[in-house]
Amino acid sequence: IDEAIPPRKLNELCDLLKKENLSFLWHVRTRIEKEILLNNLPKKLSQCGLKHILFGFESASYRILKLMNKTNDWNTYTELSEQIVKTFNDYKIHVHFPIIIGFPTETQRERNQTFKFIDYLYNKYPYFSYNINILNLDVSSDLYSNWADYNISSIKYPCEPHDFIGNSVIWESQTNYTDISL
Repeated sequence: IDEAIPPRKLNELCDLLKKENLSFLWHVRTRIEKEILLNNLPKKLSQCGLKHILFGFESASYRILKLMNKTNDWNTYTELSEQIVKTFNDYKIHVHFPIIIGFPTETQRERNQTFKFIDYLYNKYPYFSYNINILNLDVSSDLYSNWADYNISSIKYPCEPHDFIGNSVIWESQTNYTDISL
């Protein structure tokens, strides 16, 4: 399931695991937000068996993050991201960042900014990993609803639209946003 569990819920989960004296290894998905570092939550998560945490990082470009509705505070986003990675590495909890390339209007400079930051984290923190995803156009997203605003020239369904039951469609633009050259 691709859903982020808020820090408040993670804290409640840890309290319940401790109360019920449950012990097992687990992993979770959440978002990059400062609350994940408050109230000794990383330590608490470590004590409750968390071994892997995935954060929806996506990009190191403020413009792209704003288009994705990922952050309103660019001044601290990469700084907070590194602080999160460092803190969880200190507890030997593996941190994973998926990144997305090919967001419409993304420039090669913005993509390289993301690659540079991710590479920096990868080389500095032993419990850090990442993967690169090429953007899929989800039919429930704002991007899909406003596709013309993002220089998308066409949308292609794998079948007749009235027969389509999936959630991702193929899209094209006059610019090739999915070239992954460094």
